[in-house]
Amino acid sequence: ITNTFDNQYCLGESITVPFTVGLDFNTDNIFTLQLSDDTGGFSNPLNIGTSTAYTSGNISGIIPNNISPGAGYRVRISASSPSNISVNNGFDIIVSPLPTPSISGSTPVCSRNTYSYNVTTGAGIQNRWFITNGTVIGDSTAQVIYVKWQDYPAGNLKVIQTVTATGCVDSSDMDVEITFAPQPLITGQTSVTAFSTENYSTTSQSILNYEWIVSGGAIQGLSNTNRIEVLWGGSGVGSVRLKLTDKRTNCADTMLVLVTINSSPLIIQGKKTVCANSEEKYSVTTEPVKKNLWSVTGGTVQGNTSDST
Repeated sequence: ITNTFDNQYCLGESITVPFTVGLDFNTDNIFTLQLSDDTGGFSNPLNIGTSTAYTSGNISGIIPNNISPGAGYRVRISASSPSNISVNNGFDIIVSPLPTPSISGSTPVCSRNTYSYNVTTGAGIQNRWFITNGTVIGDSTAQVIYVKWQDYPAGNLKVIQTVTATGCVDSSDMDVEITFAPQPLITGQTSVTAFSTENYSTTSQSILNYEWIVSGGAIQGLSNTNRIEVLWGGSGVGSVRLKLTDKRTNCADTMLVLVTINSSPLIIQGKKTVCANSEEKYSVTTEPVKKNLWSVTGGTVQGNTSDST
């Protein structure tokens, strides 16, 4: 055995050992690569690879996954025809452990919802997450990740862990069952007049629970049906939020619509043709935060000039 090969390996990793022959072996000869115990002893060697050959070359094998990590392993080669055993490689081989990732988290899940998943880890271990039919929200190298699942019947998480000091790698994966969540769609005006009343609706289905929330206005009547009536307040920006929940699966999703609330147009209500010396009433709708100031030409205001009438 020549010494031109690495002395550090991970459990389950392949090893290739170059060798030269000093005997004439038969053409049906089989070389076997043997691994010692972790102290370099060959009282019970493990056969980790074979090669049908009779000349110098390389022989490959696999470091078994079920041995103990250690720093004193050695290898040797045995021949079958004729029977012969080489000396060991002459230097210690280090066999390092693999990381042992294990994923925990929710399944089944609801589509378009976000869930957290955790992997067992330790110091000096790097994580790389890969998601099928979902999206990682945030850092895909963290111990805990957040996944928003898409509209598919199933998904999968896979994490690959690497021990920084040794480069040893192992992975774990988890299948996830995805249940479709109802998808809300709000119909209604997104640009309204202050203090006006508008209707908002969505599809009516007996399997759904409806939950409406309004800001910048007030729901008139019930808020748990597929249709609501909203009395909007003063000018600004309001919103209509709808949460739909499937009664059968408890899966839910939410939609939010922003609504621009425009100032009320200033329109004076009253007669345009009147009799001389008559008294007529004129009025205007004004937002509560605003003040009126009436002025009249050809007549006299009776009362307070700041009233709405």
